[in-house]
Amino acid sequence: MGKIVIDQDRCDRDGLCTKVCPTGTIVQQNIDTLPGTTDEDRCIACGQCVAVCPRDAIAHEEVPPEWIPPIAFDRMPSFGQFKALIQSRRSIRAVQEEPLARSDMETIIDAARCAPSGQNSQSTEYSVVQDRERLRKISPLCVDYFRFEVRRLSNPFFRVFVVLLGKRETLGIGMAQLPRFRSIIRFFEAGGDPILYNAHLAFQNASLAAHGLEIGHHFGGWVFTLCWVPMGRRWAEGISVLTGAPPGTGCRP
Repeated sequence: MGKIVIDQDRCDRDGLCTKVCPTGTIVQQNIDTLPGTTDEDRCIACGQCVAVCPRDAIAHEEVPPEWIPPIAFDRMPSFGQFKALIQSRRSIRAVQEEPLARSDMETIIDAARCAPSGQNSQSTEYSVVQDRERLRKISPLCVDYFRFEVRRLSNPFFRVFVVLLGKRETLGIGMAQLPRFRSIIRFFEAGGDPILYNAHLAFQNASLAAHGLEIGHHFGGWVFTLCWVPMGRRWAEGISVLTGAPPGTGCRP
């Protein structure tokens, strides 16, 4: 017996499983025939066939039924309701001092893990930092990097060197960001925080969950810019220490 079994009594031959199979493992000769499998070694155990079948006619030994919770379609929001939800979101400019309840954080992370992932591996890991002193060090570290970029991008010798290396496009991207870097530095030096004020799929899920719980949250885009920029290793290592992200994993230049 193969790892994918199709119940001929339950199956209504609608062909949905063949349409969603990304590897062509499930095939159907015509609309009147029972779907079957071919070359199951190609199967990536994504679980799409099990999830899409309206009659629960497919069993997959690598995708237990409990992995595919039933969808309550009658509880799904209309597009108008979803649009109202996303339009109600605002950037957070002020935060409260009390720490977020652990139960709320677990609820948000549980929503994040439901984002699509290869083979439903849910391999994304999350680091929760509630130490305010540590959080306060993140923005200065980012601004320090921006000062470094301003210095080198303002140096004509550096620009010529980059062009000679054949990195003209990279230089252009950096030069386009130069006014933004300077603006961020000025704002920070004036006492503001331009880094964590507006701090993929899992983030979107978590963000909507937090919003649904009426919890303000930030997107750390500028923070993780430090993780991939050329010559940014020193700052990336600092972000790893402050956020708890293991060095050499998700945060690296």
